[in-house]
Amino acid sequence: MLQRKSAWVGLGLLLTLSAFTMLGEWISSAHANVTLVSFTATSLNGQPEVFVKWETATEIAIAGFYVQRSLTGQANSYTNVSPFQPAQGDSVTGALYDWLDDTTTLNTPYYYRLEEIPSDASHVPIVYAPVWVVAGLASTPTPTPPVLIYLPIVFRSK
Repeated sequence: MLQRKSAWVGLGLLLTLSAFTMLGEWISSAHANVTLVSFTATSLNGQPEVFVKWETATEIAIAGFYVQRSLTGQANSYTNVSPFQPAQGDSVTGALYDWLDDTTTLNTPYYYRLEEIPSDASHVPIVYAPVWVVAGLASTPTPTPPVLIYLPIVFRSK
């Protein structure tokens, strides 16, 4: 009886470890390898150009970025408008990036989003939520909210 119970406990532990391993792989492949601090698109009054800027806190296993633009903001309507922007950060420090879109028209609304290109070809690119700007109107940047990490609260009793 004891051997049978031990076998079931061992099998349970093996299945639990397998589930955690698969869950860990799913989580790591489903999330970005970049901690994005901000992503903004701004324009100056009377100037058709749009200044796109982003900042990362960390970058792990990425090749670089593309800035994408859309007139409608629909998910399938974005196209790459920037040349490939090689990654400049690493796992400890991020980087500041900027790119000037000089192919815009005055008084036209544009949606911009950032596409992260991983260095491992087996992972799919990740896109970040878009920001909106009207070319030629002074704008207040709408930054992308930072990624929050929740840590458990640990109390020490004496």
